[in-house]
Amino acid sequence: MRSFPIVKIVPGFFLQDDPRADPATIGPIPPSFGLLSKLPSDWSEFQARISGLNSAASAHTSYKVLILGTRGQGYHNAAVLKHGRKEWDEKWSLLDSDGEMVWGPDADLTPLGQSQARELGAAWEIELSRGMPLPQRLYCSPMTRALHTCQLTFEGILPDNHAKPAVLENLREWYGKHSCDRRSTRSAIAARFSAVEFDGDFTEDDVLWTNERESRAHLNERVGSVLDKVFSADKDEVYISITAHGGFFRALTDIIGRGEYALPPGGILPLVKMSSKSYELVSGFFIHDTPQADPVSIEALPVSFGLLSTDSASAWSDFTAKIASLNTAADAGTSYKVLVLGRHGEGHHNVAERKYGTKAWDEHWSLLNGDDELVWGPDPRLTPLGEAQARSANAAWTNEILRGMPLPQKFYCSPMTRALHTWELTFTGILSEGHPTPIIVENCREEYGEHTCDKRRMRSEIRLDFPRFIFEDDFTEEDLLWTPERETKASAEVRARSVLDKIFENDIDHTVISITAHGGIINALLRVIGRGNYTLPTGALPSLQLSTTVECMNSIRSRLSIVCTMSSLTLARVYQQSFESHPHGTVAVAGGALTALGDAVAQSVQMLILKDEKRPSYDYIRTLRFFCFGAGMSPLIGRWNKFLEHRFPLRVEGGSGKVSFTALSKRVACDQLVMAPIGLAIFLGSMGIMEGRSSEQIHGKFRDLFKPALIANWNVWPAAQFINFRYMPLAYRVPFQQSCGVFWTLYLSLINSKEDEKQDRENAMRRTLDQHND
Repeated sequence: MRSFPIVKIVPGFFLQDDPRADPATIGPIPPSFGLLSKLPSDWSEFQARISGLNSAASAHTSYKVLILGTRGQGYHNAAVLKHGRKEWDEKWSLLDSDGEMVWGPDADLTPLGQSQARELGAAWEIELSRGMPLPQRLYCSPMTRALHTCQLTFEGILPDNHAKPAVLENLREWYGKHSCDRRSTRSAIAARFSAVEFDGDFTEDDVLWTNERESRAHLNERVGSVLDKVFSADKDEVYISITAHGGFFRALTDIIGRGEYALPPGGILPLVKMSSKSYELVSGFFIHDTPQADPVSIEALPVSFGLLSTDSASAWSDFTAKIASLNTAADAGTSYKVLVLGRHGEGHHNVAERKYGTKAWDEHWSLLNGDDELVWGPDPRLTPLGEAQARSANAAWTNEILRGMPLPQKFYCSPMTRALHTWELTFTGILSEGHPTPIIVENCREEYGEHTCDKRRMRSEIRLDFPRFIFEDDFTEEDLLWTPERETKASAEVRARSVLDKIFENDIDHTVISITAHGGIINALLRVIGRGNYTLPTGALPSLQLSTTVECMNSIRSRLSIVCTMSSLTLARVYQQSFESHPHGTVAVAGGALTALGDAVAQSVQMLILKDEKRPSYDYIRTLRFFCFGAGMSPLIGRWNKFLEHRFPLRVEGGSGKVSFTALSKRVACDQLVMAPIGLAIFLGSMGIMEGRSSEQIHGKFRDLFKPALIANWNVWPAAQFINFRYMPLAYRVPFQQSCGVFWTLYLSLINSKEDEKQDRENAMRRTLDQHND
């Protein structure tokens, strides 16, 4: 999408506002600078009107009074009068002088020009005495004739503590070819006009001037950059003075819709201007760009997220290059960004609305916190389906990033639990440790009011459950927005625009932005940019055919389910936070613990089934050996899973966007044919070494156990890995394997223990025979 400022004149304040006004008739300095009414109180009434306009303006609109003053006559103007326009353009403008007058480079004021500047200063003093507001900010062209005019005009008028006039490179006259429009060096300007300051990266030498005359299009770009600076940098300053040149001001008045105004040397032109930021969708990139696109027929997670050009492997890099070229060629104040909008996964309130129907939901059930089966207010959580939807989005993101899609440089998220949880599940295992922290923005929340599901939790509660996120400034502890009345569509659009304003003002260097939010606020944002509503399904998935009934459960089972779910979510959050900061260590500890648990279960089973006289005592060293094996093996499995993720992507280019069963089968087959034998071999070898077995005994373990264990593995693990690779995010695959592996470890522990007992009996028999022979 594109953001650009719109600056236009507000008529009805000055004579010069009217496009039919003739500068020759009005004169360079009209009474009261052209204010339409000239009563003594008119300047105070004028200020009150401007203040009223700004008070009533929306957050993205502002009103300013720009007072344009042209520099006095320069020696180049005198040379044009002397030689004529035609001869000046063809000959004299290319030279620095004619032997009598010097006009290049950087022509100064003539005595007449100096007199004109002083007359303008006298007019300022009169109007200031009548109540005209003093400019809060002064800008000036870097050309000597403009600086000299500004100096003579405001000499003795500005108080000592007033900001110095700022010299802007882009305020200069049409440059190139004419020597009079080639400026002096920065040091020469500073030496002569010490009471000014230079703006930004003002260079020592004139790097703009060339032997070719500047085009009108380029001049318009400079005018646009000046207007953007005035309205964006000087947000709190309403009255701005600009001292520049006739050609520059003709372009400016034309751009703001007034039409060119030929301000004579030493003239003044006050104008009231309104600036508003506008946003628009740039079509031609995605299949859902056009208002005619139907979300029902378009999968909510289409191939390449709907990118139109997917024929080549470089589709995403071509897209990125195109966005970069748009920004490079954009006018000042215009920028292009890619907003990736994601809706939260299914929440319990979505289930309730399907259960009762939208009419009954809106009229009754949405006002409650729940029924006998479901709890949806305040601030409901994701359902298991909603979590699965978020994980599907994770898989889609992973696949597109592998194909070259740029990762978002900034993440914004609604403060509602269902959106925050969706973000976590979507981007787990995708973002690197140094990636920017997601920001919780109040105005990204759903349309609020009336429905209990849209009332958010306390800030401290959100912080406790989602410690990875940071809050935007001034995010309140309590929900100050929610009321018993439903928010209007217009109010939601105002909030959506504020989110866009935040992005385009604060994320100047960021192009790709992710927003995780809700259907209502996403539609409000789309309406603001002119796209119109787009019904994005929960979790950014295709339309789901779901039953409108909910399985009943008694209250005890319901409470137990909630407790277990909250406990598992807490453990998951702890694991996730640890994984994001120390991935290999986290996987090692989790894998070691779960493998040790398998051995503990195996020993417990052995102690239960054996008779008292044969029952062994618990072997803690054995469990420690299993922990060491699991801790050492888990990072290797993690790297293997990452290799499989990249080697066999489940969503292939040119496909339907759904998981490829062929790719999934290849992934499982590769795992079972390659890693399963390697893992089993490492287990038997490492256990033999940790148990202090000889090489002959370790070889015996391989001979007796490897083949039957591998066959048993192939009978059990393919089904588990199908589930693991299909549904589990990359970061959770090792813990899932180790959780399933508790039972596998039980099997391995038992067969390893039996083999150890066999070898121990053989060793004991061998020692007995040796003693007998001795």
